[in-house]
Amino acid sequence: VARLHEALLSSEQSDFLESVETLIMADDTVSTFELACLQMVSDRLAPEVTETKVDSRSIIRAARILANRLAAETRIEGVRAKDVIRQSSLQSPYFMNQLKPVESISTEDLRESFAVLKHSALGIRRQFLQVCERIVAADEKATMNEVELLRAIAIGLGIPAAPIFPETDSDPLN
Repeated sequence: VARLHEALLSSEQSDFLESVETLIMADDTVSTFELACLQMVSDRLAPEVTETKVDSRSIIRAARILANRLAAETRIEGVRAKDVIRQSSLQSPYFMNQLKPVESISTEDLRESFAVLKHSALGIRRQFLQVCERIVAADEKATMNEVELLRAIAIGLGIPAAPIFPETDSDPLN
């Protein structure tokens, strides 16, 4: 994605972005991973020219939406999700006691949340990513899909993320 704008002619970039968006939005269940990928492509091909409202209230709302969606996608449900999200935010000064359950989350809410958090201060984005890591780690095991989801969120928020390799029981040198 980092070199995507170099691979396409400028006349092809908007069509490509539109195609990616159409493919992602084609089904009724758009995942956080898909939206993070769309955010990455969009940032590269069509840097935002409109002003995104970033204030404390919008940042907290965006974090609530993404944290709740992440909990749902990692199969943390009901009362447990509420507790996991609350516990995960307690160690982050900016989000302490601010992340509460959200009734419904639309695709547009998720897209707007990524945009708001992407334009917030780097320290806030890092704290939010730590909250996301705690949510994924709540069951003390993370699947590769969950880890890749975290990585996509990090990149979507503009935080560099190193590749993650699955843990194996065998020695890779033998």
